[in-house]
Amino acid sequence: MALFTSKTADRPEKGTVRQTGIPSNQINMIGEGTVLEGAIESGGDFRISGRIVGRVRVAGKVIVAQEGVVEGELRASSADVAGRVHGEVHVVERLLIRSTGSVEGDVFTSRLIVEEGGMLEGNCKMVGEVPASSEATKATDSNSEEGSGASMNLREAV
Repeated sequence: MALFTSKTADRPEKGTVRQTGIPSNQINMIGEGTVLEGAIESGGDFRISGRIVGRVRVAGKVIVAQEGVVEGELRASSADVAGRVHGEVHVVERLLIRSTGSVEGDVFTSRLIVEEGGMLEGNCKMVGEVPASSEATKATDSNSEEGSGASMNLREAV
């Protein structure tokens, strides 16, 4: 009997919350007043009304409510931000920043909507497919003259 075992690939890293075997129509939630430090991975939709310090990876839609805060990388199929996100954002389909929302960090998405009053501070890369990481995007940009989408640097309210 071993008291100490090595970390296996099947075991999640410390502080990781994973969703398994849950119907895709279920919405998961971090409630207001809740602080989670670590990583979240979900196959369904996710609503954040509390604060997450770490990585969020969602196969469905992420909703950051007006009182919600994400401090770290956010990856999702689509995202609706009425609260605050501080970190790199990768959205496959559509990123919507509501009038009360703010995103501070680099954004990679195929569609971006910013309501009047919404804030985006960082670089925005409009891409057909969201890259695995910003390092992959930098390597692609430096190797090709034509590029695969529009790029802009936004530093003030839209």
